[in-house]
Amino acid sequence: MFKRKSLFEKWLQGAGAPHLAIVGRSGAGKTSLAHRIALYLLTTAPNSLVVLDFDGEYAELGLPLITPPFPLPKVPLAWLLSQASRPEEGGYAVAGLIDDILSVFEDSSINIDEIISNLRHNYNYNIPANVRFAALWRFRLLKKYFLVQTPSELPLGRFDLSSIVDVRERQILQQVLTSAIIYQRPVHSPDPLYLIVEEGVSGEWIKDIAILARHRGVKLIYVSQSLPPSSVQSSFETIIFTPLISTQRPQLPLPVDPSLDRGVWWVGALGVRRISLW
Repeated sequence: MFKRKSLFEKWLQGAGAPHLAIVGRSGAGKTSLAHRIALYLLTTAPNSLVVLDFDGEYAELGLPLITPPFPLPKVPLAWLLSQASRPEEGGYAVAGLIDDILSVFEDSSINIDEIISNLRHNYNYNIPANVRFAALWRFRLLKKYFLVQTPSELPLGRFDLSSIVDVRERQILQQVLTSAIIYQRPVHSPDPLYLIVEEGVSGEWIKDIAILARHRGVKLIYVSQSLPPSSVQSSFETIIFTPLISTQRPQLPLPVDPSLDRGVWWVGALGVRRISLW
C-alpha cells in the first residue's frame, strides 16, 4: 500500500498510539487513503473491519451491507441517545431525562409513539421546553432510523448512510452508530476491531469516543479536515496532508510550515516522518 510500510505496519501490530487520524483539506486524498487502508485490512484482517460510509465511497469493498433502518443495539438507550449531540444543547444535557422516561418501559415493550406523544404535549413530563424539545428530537431520530424491536448486536460491515438525504441527520447517525459499535464490544477485547469513520459532528465527541474505543479494543481510523481535540491528540498517530487550512496551527512537531509545505507526514508516538503514499 505504502512505498514505506514500516510505520503503518507497526501501528497495525499495536505500536504507537491506539488510533489513526487522517487529516487534510477537502480533496487532499484523505478518503482515497482510507479506502486503500480498508483494502489492505481486508487482506490482513478481513473479519475485523467496519466502515461508516458517509457518501457511498466504499461500495466496492465487498463488505456486508447494512442500510437503515438499523437494528437497535444492545446498549443503554439513554446513553445511546445522548450521543446524538447538537451544538446548541450538547449531547448529555437530556441523558438523565431520557433515562427517567425509559425507566417506565420494559426494554421489550418500548412504545416510541407513546413517548413522542407525551413529550410533544408535555403530558407527563414537567420539564423546560428546550429540554423537552431535545429529548423529543432524539426519540424521533430513533423511530426514523432504527428498528425498535428486541435489541441485538450491530453487525460488522459497511453501514451505508449515503441514502439519508438530510446531511445533518446523516452526521448524527454516523455519530450514534460509531458510539454503539464501540460500546457493544467487550472491554479490552483481545482482537482489534478497525472502524473507519469520517468527521461528522465537530466538537468534543471524538474525545469521549477515542477514550471509550481504547478500552474496548477498537482502533479508530478517523478521517477529518481538522485535528482531533488537543486533549486526545496523543491517542492518535496522524497522517497529515499539508498545506493545512491557514487557520489551523497544529501543535505538532512538524519540521516544516504546515501552511506552505506540500507533502504528507506521519506524526505521532512512532516518530515524525515524511511518507510517500502512491
